[in-house]
Parts: sequence; structure tokens; C-alpha cells
Amino acid sequence: MSAELNISDIIKQLIAVVNVQLNDLREEHIQNLTPIDDVSTGPTPPLDPEFSFSVSKQTPKGAKFSFDDMMTVITSEELYLLYMELSREEFIVKFNKMVYELISRRLEEDRDRNVHDEDNIWMRPNAAFIEWFHENEIEIDDNVDLNTDEITRVPRWSEHSIVFHQARTNNIPFIRFISPNIEDDSVMHPYAAGLYVNQTTPNKIYETLLMFATGGRTLNPANFPDINRNNLSQMIGRTNLWLMEKFNLSDKPIERYSQSRVGYTIRISVTLTTPQGGPDAMDLLDSSHDGISFVDTSGR
Repeated sequence: MSAELNISDIIKQLIAVVNVQLNDLREEHIQNLTPIDDVSTGPTPPLDPEFSFSVSKQTPKGAKFSFDDMMTVITSEELYLLYMELSREEFIVKFNKMVYELISRRLEEDRDRNVHDEDNIWMRPNAAFIEWFHENEIEIDDNVDLNTDEITRVPRWSEHSIVFHQARTNNIPFIRFISPNIEDDSVMHPYAAGLYVNQTTPNKIYETLLMFATGGRTLNPANFPDINRNNLSQMIGRTNLWLMEKFNLSDKPIERYSQSRVGYTIRISVTLTTPQGGPDAMDLLDSSHDGISFVDTSGR
């Protein structure tokens, strides 16, 4: 990420009034800049601009609620990479800190130019962000330097992935691990990966990963009524420890249960593919074979 993140452009997107027919025509003004308190999850929807995600914002004090407060689309390739790699909670804090850093800088610059606080357009946003940090017990002195590559020094979840390969003549999906921390990225029987108790019986970690591959990035316990919720929580915990060791990770790749997302969200990609033509069954073990292609059936 070599290009400098343009926070000024992000601020323009945050204060833009887009849904005019649904709004009370709030003025597009810096004074109406407020922190975000929620963010979408997952890749950009098909009809939205590339590298975009949605945020919800606090309604400015003294203003009426606007549809844009509930959903504002932010488009930024630099921020999108961060959005995909951090958890929802981490991203919201990082986003607000980056915006606040510019607010604080502009406020001091105007003061140096003898602009009184009562006339300074950055005073209301400054107060709104400081209040948000205090309410959420977040240290506001830990600022982000917008002229550095700090936003690239986060866990690169996109570099790690697990792919299950379903053969036509074999009921057992083979598995492949892709990561700069793993040398062997070949397709292998799950027993060879330590995910089977024996040649025919999968362990709970394999079952948990396969649930993510078939059910999506977020597992809702309600979708698995046959699994006791306490047991599912234990499965998630064991899988987290196994993944951290397998991929040499310092952070847990599966987030704690989230009420807003209704489930456990995994931050690395886990997908299931099916073969289209070419060899079958044990030929999958040769990952360099040119005669086989796979189609992603995970629906993502």
C-alpha cells in the first residue's frame, strides 16, 4: 500500500448527503462529521463500487436522524484492505482514530492562524470524536500517523486461506493450506494434516473448518441445532488454537461470538471447491495437475 491514504476524501464521503429524498436535507458540512459506530462485514456487494463498504454514523448533536447516518458507502482501496483484514471492532477504532488525527491536526492549524474556537469548524467534530473515545474507554493519544505505512502493519488475514477440494469419487474433501508461513501448500488428505483421528474419522477441528467452508464466514449456532452451544464454543476454541499454531499466527483467526453479526466470524478464507473435468480422487494430491479445475461452491 504505497499510496498515502487520503483522509480528506474519506471525510467528504462521510458528510455527503446522498439519499436526498429520504433526508431532511442536512448540510454537507465539516461540523456534521461524527464517528462511525458500525461497519459492514465481508466483500463488497456486487452492485456497489469496487473497494467499498458501508458504515453507520452517530447523528450530530441537535440534528435529526438521517438515512445516511444509518448507511453511508465508503470507497477506498487502502481502507478496504484494512476493512477486510481487521475485525469489526478493531476496524471501527482504527477508522475513527485515523479521522480524528486529521480533525485534531486541522483544529490546531486553525488555532495557529488565530481562528477562535467558537468560529472553528473543527470544534464540533473534535468534541464528538473525543466523547466517543471516552464512552468506549479508548486511549485517544494513540494517534495514527497518516504519512506512514502503519495501516499496512496489521495482520494480513488475506494471506492465509484453507481450501477444501471435494472429489467426485471420494466423499472426503481433501485440504490445502495457503500461507507465507506454510511451505507445503499441496492438496492432501486431511489425515496427513492432522485433522483425522484415523484414516476414516475426522476430528472436531476438521468438522468446524468444514462448517465455515460450507456455511460462510460467520457461523450462526442456530444453523446447527444438533450441536450444543457450549460444545460449539469449545470446538471454536480448539480450532482457534490449532489454526494459530498451523499458520504461526499471533492473533486468533476466529472472533468471539458477536451479537451484531449473530455468530462466530473467521478472518481467514475457508472455501469448498468441486472438480470440473480432469482427473479425480487421488489425482487431487497432485496440485500441479493441469487437467483439473475447481469451482467455488461456498456461495461467496
